[in-house]
Amino acid sequence: ESFRFVARDIEGDVSLVVYDAKGSVVYSAVSQSDFEVNTAGYSAGVYFYMATDAAGFKKTGKLLVKE
Repeated sequence: ESFRFVARDIEGDVSLVVYDAKGSVVYSAVSQSDFEVNTAGYSAGVYFYMATDAAGFKKTGKLLVKE
C-alpha cells in the first residue's frame, strides 16, 4: 500500500514529514511536486503528516494504515 501527497497549493521545494502516533518521524523527503510514501512496512494505526514550503505554508493531515 502507499500514500500519495500532491503539492497543489504549495510553491517550490516542499518538505513532507510523516509521524507515527508517538511523534517519531517515519518518513521525510523534499520534492517539488508529488510524494509517494510506501506504507507496506508500517504498523497498522494512525499517522500524521506535515508538508511545508520555503515560505512557511503548512498543510497537515492524518492517514490510517490498515493491516
